[in-house]
Order: sequence, then structure tokens, then C-alpha cells
Amino acid sequence: MNDAITVSCEVLLTGMILYHLVTAFLSKDKSKIWSPITAISLTYTYYVLIPYWFGMIEKYKIDESLYNGYLFHFAALLSYVSIFIGFHTKSKNWFSSWNSLINEDNTGRYGLWIFIIGFIGYGTVRGFHLSFAIDNSFSSELQIGGFTYYFMMMLDMLPLASGLLLIRLKKNVWQWIYLIPFWFILVDLLIAGARWRIVVLLFVLLTAHHLYFNIKRINIPLMATLAIVVFLGFSAMDIVRSRGRGIDIEKVMSLQFGDIKDGPGENYSVYWFSVLCMDYMNKTGQYVYFEPVVTTLLMPIPRAIFPWKPDASYLKVLDEMFDSGGGAAYLNFVESYISFGWLGVVFWAWLLGWMARKFWDNYLSNRNSIAAIVSLGAFSGFCYVAISRGYLPATFTTFILAMCLPFWIIRLMKKIGGKNV
Repeated sequence: MNDAITVSCEVLLTGMILYHLVTAFLSKDKSKIWSPITAISLTYTYYVLIPYWFGMIEKYKIDESLYNGYLFHFAALLSYVSIFIGFHTKSKNWFSSWNSLINEDNTGRYGLWIFIIGFIGYGTVRGFHLSFAIDNSFSSELQIGGFTYYFMMMLDMLPLASGLLLIRLKKNVWQWIYLIPFWFILVDLLIAGARWRIVVLLFVLLTAHHLYFNIKRINIPLMATLAIVVFLGFSAMDIVRSRGRGIDIEKVMSLQFGDIKDGPGENYSVYWFSVLCMDYMNKTGQYVYFEPVVTTLLMPIPRAIFPWKPDASYLKVLDEMFDSGGGAAYLNFVESYISFGWLGVVFWAWLLGWMARKFWDNYLSNRNSIAAIVSLGAFSGFCYVAISRGYLPATFTTFILAMCLPFWIIRLMKKIGGKNV
């Protein structure tokens, strides 16, 4: 019976995802494929469909029947359906003030400013690097306590800055002042070692390229090639990177195709951990209720002031219980289930779909708005982060720093400097 539920859920989920991708690609409106639903569908494909249909790698292979795996598959389907329901919930536009901030004349200038602020903020706590080659003199220990964490996370501003710079370069690709930042963006992203930031960067750049200023239909062979390069590149990062220090060039030189052909395997570890966590919560009923929300709201307040504030101990318990080796991630509908059971799965997925509609409607109503285009690309990248990383406090911080802070800075600059800034 449980196996039948699992298969039914996966068949329905696969059908819904294929329906969206095919209809979006074939649509007369060439922009439809850049809806956030596409990013969400691809994320579910990578983290749910591929591990299920193509089989788990040996390291994470388990007998799902022993862990009530059908719960995970039903939650995946329920959350995806709830996202669709949220996406088709109409509401008023939020973004009129954002859309008016950026135009063709100031795009490059603001792109440079956002890059400089994010680059300096991150570099202040993690150092400034000219090359991604490993620096043996630099400590790889990540000190992330207090406000250091927020300076480190200012790196999240760089993808949106890159979108603005790319649009400026469409006028003249040989404007070096707008080209040079891309090298430093790549260097910092590789040294930081968080692959999800590279995914966000790609969503922003691809969305900006295809939607501004003439909408372009995607080139399937080219996109497939890019996907393969990224897939193998992420696999190589597992071998040659030292997080916080850079890329070991000696390991790069000795790298062989056989070392990377199986991919990074990160989607399998997330799938595995998600199944186990849902089963544990179903058996124990130890829901954490509002703890993720409270943790999110109190994160900016120093623990010296509120020593009793929650510290995501539930995640640490799960991490230690299943011996994931630290840094384990589960899909966001798992944390929703841990919080409020099936009601949590429905609500948080609906909310993500509702927000996706906001950004999509803003673009549809302002197709020539640079701000609408880059914010759409950034939000699509955020959807990948929100779904694949699951931990609400971290994803909320990413939303503020990657989506909101750049526009808040631009607005402040306009107020201070007027039209000349």
C-alpha cells in the first residue's frame, strides 16, 4: 500500500513538472519559461525525481519501506501542488517603487555600487582575494558568530549586482569597468564554496540575458551543455576546493573525468536526510512549532541580550542522530512538516507560490523594467535556495540580503544624492 502511494505521488509530480516545462517552452510568450515555477520545478526534479527514478548512490542507499518513505513523497507532491495554488492566487503588486529606481542610464553605476558594497562587506571578515587558487596562509576556519555572519552573507548581493552589470554590458561589451567585477565575483563565490550562490548567479544572468531587452527563446543544446558543465564543475568542487581558502591547483591538475562523472551527489544526501527526518518526526510527534520562525526573528539580536533565544537545536539533534557528518540539509517541506505537520507543508508551500506570483506579475506588468527583470531572476534563484536548503532562518537572511538590501541601498543612494547618483 505504501509503495503504491509512493509511486502514485512520484508519477503525479513528474507529470505536473513535465506539463509545466513543456507548455512553458512551447508557449508563444517566450518569457514564460522564466517564471519562478520553472526554477521550482527544476529544483524538485533535481532533489526528488532524479534520486527516486534513477536510484540512490551507494553511500545514501536505504530501504525506504523501513522509514515510511511514502511520507516524503506525499509531502513533495502536496507541497508542489500547494505552490501552484499559491501561484494562482491573485493580489496587488508590491513593486512600483523598486521598478522606478533603475533605468538604462544608471544600471551600470548601481551594479558597481552593489558589487563594491557586497565585496567589501564579505572581504572585511573573510579577506580580499585576487585569485581562486588556494591560499595556504589564510585560515579556513569560519568565524560566523555575532554580526560576522551578516558581513559574510553580504556575498549574496553579488548575483543581483552581476545582473545589473550584464544588462549594462549589452550596450557595449568591452566596457572594462563593468567586466572586471565578474572576475572578483567568481573568485569570491568559488572561495566561499557555497554552490547554491553560483546557482543563484546563473539564474540572474540567464534571466537578464533572455528577457532584456528583446525576449529570446532558450537554446536547448546550449542550455544542456551549460547544465552538464555546471554539474561536472560542482562535482569537481567537492574534490579540489577548501571552503574559505580556495581551489587546490595541484588537485585540479590531477583530476580525471572518472573522478567527477557521477556528479556532486549533494541531491542524494538531501533526499536521504529528508526521508529520515520525516520518518523520525512522524514516529515521535515532537513538532517544533514556531521555533524556526522565532529563531528567524531573533537572529539579529545578540545572544548576550537574549541568552534564551532558540539556536535551532532541533536541527543539531537530527544531524547527530543520523550521523550526517554536519551541515546536513533537508528540503523545505520537511521543516514545514517538522513545525506543524501537514498543515505546515501546505501553508509554507502556498506562501512560496504566492510570493512567486508577486515577482512574476511584476515582470508581466513591467516587461521593460530592469528592476523587474533582475529581481525576477534573483527570486528564481532564491526559490532554489529556499527549497533545497530548508532551514528558514538562513533562507530568510538570504532573501533579505540577496533580494531586498540591494534595492534598499539604491533607494538610499537616490535620496542622498538625488538624480546624480
